[in-house]
Amino acid sequence: MLTCYFIFLFKLTQQQDLCIGSVNANRYHHETQSMIGNFVNTLPYRFQLEPTETFQQIAEKVKQRCLEIMNYAHVPYQQIINYSERKESLLPFIQTTLQLLPIARKTKLYLNNNKTTFEKLSDIYNNQNNIGLSQFDLSLVIKHDIVTKKKKIQVEFEYSIDLFQREKIIDMSQRFHLMLKQLFSTTSSSFDKQKQPVYELSILLPHEQELIKHLNPPLKSLNNNTKSLNNCSLMFVRRDERIRPACENTLSTGADEA
Repeated sequence: MLTCYFIFLFKLTQQQDLCIGSVNANRYHHETQSMIGNFVNTLPYRFQLEPTETFQQIAEKVKQRCLEIMNYAHVPYQQIINYSERKESLLPFIQTTLQLLPIARKTKLYLNNNKTTFEKLSDIYNNQNNIGLSQFDLSLVIKHDIVTKKKKIQVEFEYSIDLFQREKIIDMSQRFHLMLKQLFSTTSSSFDKQKQPVYELSILLPHEQELIKHLNPPLKSLNNNTKSLNNCSLMFVRRDERIRPACENTLSTGADEA
């Protein structure tokens, strides 16, 4: 999904030098594996995307970049920022993040042979009213059900209401869904991830595609206009033959006078 998000941001912004933040468990020491506490660290994933490459090529490069970053997962985020060569700017180093959240929709507990089922509050809470504090301008949240192990994921956009309107995020989510269908749909996709460059992916919505077709109607066949084109070429030839003798006469007259 990180590769998909890089490509989507490129399609939205036409920027090739991209940076996405993501959190890491940061339990690289064996002693911390079983310890209770919050060890997570935010890591910047900077990637320079080449739009002429295929999805498969970009995915391999993103995978390699992730492996390289893991070697420095223990370095605090603020220290990474201080070591960077980025010029001072009002914009934060990380403006968008990707989060992978494993979720357990239902938890069953047996007490004295009586089964009790617990559900997470977030599963029954109305997301439209779920307004909290957004740490970043825009975050892509990938939720995966680890209990049922269904081959489905839930994708959500978390955004700052100071920067984005809800309608804009809905539009963005529709474009992202359209791009994912081109990449992974087994029924309607004609995009070849191993051969086609990613710049050929489209995030134009259906009504936008129809508008473009309406504004740019297909050209008529040239076979119907072959006769008129031949007439035009003959007309130019005849005019050229008419002009050339006149020029020759003028030049010869000037030569005689000299």
